[in-house]
Amino acid sequence: MPDRTELAARLQSSFDVARPFLRTPALRPHQERKPLIAGYAALYEVPSTELIDGCRQVIRRGAFDWILDQRPAVRALVSHHDDMQIASTADETLHLWADEFGLVAVVDPNGTPCGHCLPALIRRAWLNQLSFDYTAPWGSLAHVVRGGEVLEEFSTFNALREVSIGQQARWSQTVCVLEGETNPLTPSHRWPAAVDRFMAMESRGYLEVTQ
Repeated sequence: MPDRTELAARLQSSFDVARPFLRTPALRPHQERKPLIAGYAALYEVPSTELIDGCRQVIRRGAFDWILDQRPAVRALVSHHDDMQIASTADETLHLWADEFGLVAVVDPNGTPCGHCLPALIRRAWLNQLSFDYTAPWGSLAHVVRGGEVLEEFSTFNALREVSIGQQARWSQTVCVLEGETNPLTPSHRWPAAVDRFMAMESRGYLEVTQ
């Protein structure tokens, strides 16, 4: 598996793949169009961080094939907050597919209340990863022990509800990037508490932001 820097470089080619499937949102007169965002929301054959019960999860190659064939309605959120939606497959501002490394998502955040402030946060690596929300059918999850460690292995998913831009994802190797930019993958300092309040206000349209 490539490291995060290599995955970030690889993601730059994903924008051309996704562009024919994306609808360009209309902007308000005062808004500046922001770059597209791409990321790996999940990676194959890479154990997750340790869960509360002491085990780790791993997604087997091809696990997303069936659910992606069903064309599910998926939303793109910020930090899994329902009131911070930035894109969706339904309005053609989110495109998903699986490659040999995992689940790829390309997001057009323009035209949403909080989407236009995301590039500033990604450039500071305060938002630097993607994750996803799912359900797996009974029988698709196997528990195995390797080297004294318990792994939950996912072979397929029967629901894919969201991808989310954030940090400290369960799969720590995931990454997100801005189109045409080389962004830091590790923040230079901690996420300031004020950012949470800022994002909440922005999602409700209380602020006008320029970058």
